[in-house]
Amino acid sequence: MPSQEPQPRPRKTLLSCDYPYSFEEFQSQSEAISQVSSPQFFDLSAPPSGPLNPKIDNTARIGKYFSEHYPDGREANQKTVMFIAIHGYASLHYWRLRLHGLVKRIGDERKLFVSQGVLRAVHFAMTKLGADAGFGTGKIVKLAKAFNALYPGV
Repeated sequence: MPSQEPQPRPRKTLLSCDYPYSFEEFQSQSEAISQVSSPQFFDLSAPPSGPLNPKIDNTARIGKYFSEHYPDGREANQKTVMFIAIHGYASLHYWRLRLHGLVKRIGDERKLFVSQGVLRAVHFAMTKLGADAGFGTGKIVKLAKAFNALYPGV
């Protein structure tokens, strides 16, 4: 009788999300949060201005928004982390994405315009493939361009 080796358990990471998180849900949350909070969370690399860091302020507002809209605290927490990670990707990879015309700075402020293709590509990579799928920036760029071609003007 062959002995069965125990199957490895799926590894949980910071970006593991046990709840479905569609792009449409993500997009409506982005719109709602941008109406109640300045979208400085797009620029996670910005230095703190003043005595309090605006990134921490905005992260707290985002966390509060999610906790008010999801009764399950675990789901709210996981979706908050995923939401911030998706938006943060654009600022962390700004220079590479900028070379391909997928992000640009708006005015003199430290705000970014991020193409919907980038958000869709990063959302897909993080929610469908997982954080450790080895989906590098080059693949995100290609996928973002494909999404921009599929959904022009969105």
